[in-house]
Amino acid sequence: MKKLLPIIILTFLSISCNGKKNPTIDLKDVDSNLKITANKITSDFFTLGKTDDGLQEFRKKDYITPVAHRLLIEPKGPYSWTPWIIENHLGEIYSQNLFQVIDHGVVKTMRYKIDCELRPDELVEFRIDLNEEYRLSKMYLYLYDLKTGEVKNAFYLAYKKT
Repeated sequence: MKKLLPIIILTFLSISCNGKKNPTIDLKDVDSNLKITANKITSDFFTLGKTDDGLQEFRKKDYITPVAHRLLIEPKGPYSWTPWIIENHLGEIYSQNLFQVIDHGVVKTMRYKIDCELRPDELVEFRIDLNEEYRLSKMYLYLYDLKTGEVKNAFYLAYKKT
């Protein structure tokens, strides 16, 4: 048995740590209902997220999962930063363009390039995770340094992490 243990461990590690990335879905192959829902969520977030009252309206949408709903109702929760982030980091949103969909199985990550007033020469990325019922489970906002390609600021559910 002692001789088999290292073989079992190596086999497990080679299978579980193979560095396999989740596949992307070609944009022309994305389910139209998924794309419509993701576009609606993204548009609603940037439109309603400008005010606290708008966030409460966003919370009532039928595409919000219980986890996201709970975070939206917390007075000092992650979403409470959203109006400040939009006003101070983004300004007016000019466009939201879907550029990639990542397939995690039951969850699909929709990646959007955001063109905005306060960061015209930077890459701003908005990601949303939708579950198998096309309901919102997570949101992320990334601000990249174009020279280095590194993340300058990252917001999980509109809450500053870095």
